[in-house]
Amino acid sequence: MQAILYIEVLMGVLLGTGICARIGLDAFAMVLIPVPVALYWATGAPGRSLIVVACAILGAWIGAGTLADAAIYNLAAAVGVLLGWGMKRRWTFGWCVTMATAVVFTAVALNLWVNWDTSISDLNQKFDTLEALAENSSNNQNSELTEVFAEARRLVLKNWNYIAFSAYFQSTLFGVTLFVAFLAKMLRLMGAHAGPSSTFRSMRLPDTLVWLAIALGILVIIDHWWPNETLRVIAWNGGLGLQCVYWLSGFAILLYTLYAFKVNRFMCGLTISFFLVFSQGIASPLCLLGLFDTWWDFRTRIDRLIEARRTKEC
Repeated sequence: MQAILYIEVLMGVLLGTGICARIGLDAFAMVLIPVPVALYWATGAPGRSLIVVACAILGAWIGAGTLADAAIYNLAAAVGVLLGWGMKRRWTFGWCVTMATAVVFTAVALNLWVNWDTSISDLNQKFDTLEALAENSSNNQNSELTEVFAEARRLVLKNWNYIAFSAYFQSTLFGVTLFVAFLAKMLRLMGAHAGPSSTFRSMRLPDTLVWLAIALGILVIIDHWWPNETLRVIAWNGGLGLQCVYWLSGFAILLYTLYAFKVNRFMCGLTISFFLVFSQGIASPLCLLGLFDTWWDFRTRIDRLIEARRTKEC
């Protein structure tokens, strides 16, 4: 039975990557390929995992006909190998996210740097599409919406040098976090003796990261008084990227709190929705929650509060 399932997985990967490479659904394939690779490696079948990698590369090469596409798919498979290897060794959830994000974002950043003009062209096309949709809308406010998109285009293109890398970093970090959570869930359902040794809600940032936040803040101040192009690229991209990291940490603390106090699902959904809506920008509640966790360690305080309540009830 397992042999038949494995053959079906191989055929699915071969055909799936070939079709995705052929019609340009590379992003979709990047998400799917690491799944079987990581699961087989984590459950103690590295040989089967490497055969899946070979099928992915072969399918991409047949579908696209270029070695460049095969190399991109090889990177996705490599992320699966990395996560499978790490989960078999019981890395923490945070370390799995850190390592996978480092690998993926390095490749993404290099691709962005090499194809910088193409990224600007793609950005213009997306704004063209949004403005066309606004103009074709039957809404009476379509002209105002078009002006909003035009202003957004101007601001984004004007500051693209200073926000591009952070924008790609944020999408990479969120994507990798969701992917690691999905793999952890799959391994638990399979009953495997592998997977992250911790959960997302218990993921805590190292205290030393705050020094990077302070350093980036100082760079922003220096750039404000003595403008410098290179300094601004580093300060803005670094600051926005770190903001995303602290936001994610704050969201983990929020989930930990809801889980610790055993809040019902309806209230959990309502609370999470509220924070997602009102947690935009550097001064958002979740971002500040993640930052001040460096000094206050909210999870420890929550555990002490719950323990005190239990002791009082007894």
